[in-house]
Amino acid sequence: MRFIGVTIVFFLLLATASAQQDPFNGSWKLDVTKSKMQPATASKSEIIQYEIVGDEERFVSQAVTMKDEAESIKYAARYNDGKAYPFTITINGKVTNPNATTMVKKVDTWTRERYNVRDGKPVLASRRIVSQDGKTMTITIVNVDAQGKEAVVETRLLEKQPQAAAAAQRPRVTVLIAAENPALRLLDKEGGKALTEVNFWRAQWSPVGAGAVCFVTIRDSGDANLRVAITDNEKLADYIINSIMGGFGGPNRFNTPPYAISQGSITQSNVGASQRTETCKSDRYDIAITWKDLGGATWVPEFRPGNGDVVQSFVMVQAKGAQVMVNGKQAPGSYFPTGGGFGPGAYLTLNEAWRREEK
Repeated sequence: MRFIGVTIVFFLLLATASAQQDPFNGSWKLDVTKSKMQPATASKSEIIQYEIVGDEERFVSQAVTMKDEAESIKYAARYNDGKAYPFTITINGKVTNPNATTMVKKVDTWTRERYNVRDGKPVLASRRIVSQDGKTMTITIVNVDAQGKEAVVETRLLEKQPQAAAAAQRPRVTVLIAAENPALRLLDKEGGKALTEVNFWRAQWSPVGAGAVCFVTIRDSGDANLRVAITDNEKLADYIINSIMGGFGGPNRFNTPPYAISQGSITQSNVGASQRTETCKSDRYDIAITWKDLGGATWVPEFRPGNGDVVQSFVMVQAKGAQVMVNGKQAPGSYFPTGGGFGPGAYLTLNEAWRREEK
C-alpha cells in the first residue's frame, strides 16, 4: 500500500512538473508598440493566461479595446482530438458569439494553432509561436479563403511575465456565494422577447445561509402574468436580489418591478443525466421548471458579468428544451437555442462561485 501511495505521488509530481515546463504556461502581456493590429480589433492592453493541464489548453484573455471596452475571451479545449469546444467572447460582460466553438492543435512544443468551426469544419484562426528562450510569444491572426489560402490580419507580440509578478497581480477575493444557478427563457418567437423567464438558485453557502430561490417572471400574457420568488430562505432571496443580481451598481434592474417573495418548498428530480425538474411550491403556486435534453458539461474558469469587480466560475450544461408549468398550466413562450440574444435559451450552471476582487 505504501508503494502504491508513493507511486501515485510520484506521477502527480511528474504531471505537475510537465505542466510547468510547457512554454505556453503562465501569464503573457501584450507589447502594443511591437504589435501590428487592425483598428477595428486593436487592443490598448491585453493579458493572456495559459494553463496547460495534460492535453487540455485553458485560455483566458482580458483586454481593453480602443473604445475602452472590457473584452474577455475564454475556452478550455483538448489538443488534436478533432472535437469542437465552446468558447466565449464578451464585451463589457455581454456575450458576442453565442454558441461558438473552437478547436486547438499542438503542432510542436513551441507552436499551437486555434481553429474556428464553420459549417462543422475547422478553419484556422490563429497561430501562436513561443520563442526558444520562452520569453516572447507571437500570435498571428489569419483569414483563410475558400481555396485555403492564408492572409495575415494581425500580428501580436506578447512578453511572458515573471511568476512573482503574475502572483502579485492576483487580487485578494471575498467569496459572495457558492451555488447552482440554472436559468431559462421562453420566447414569443425566435429572436423575439421573453414571455417566461426563470432564474433559479440553490445555494450551498452564502452569508445568510443555504437554501433555494425560484425567481419566475411571466409577462405580456394577461391573467397569466406573474412575478414571484418562491424560497425556503427569505434572507437568501433578499441577498440574491440586492447583493448578487442587483449588486453591479446603478439601478437594480433585476428587481424591477419587484418580485413578490413567498415562503415555500423546493424539490429537485432528475431523469438520469438528460433532464432536471425543480418544483417550487407556495400557498398559491405550484411551479414545475424542467430543463430537457441536457448536454455535456463545460468548465468556465472565469466570467465577469459586468464592469465591476465581481468574477464567476462555474460548470455550464446547456439544454435543448425547456418547459414551465404553473398550477398545472403550461407557461407561455417556446424554447429557442439562442434565448433571444441573452445566451443559451436554457442551461444549468453548477458549482457556481461568485467572488469580489479586492483592490
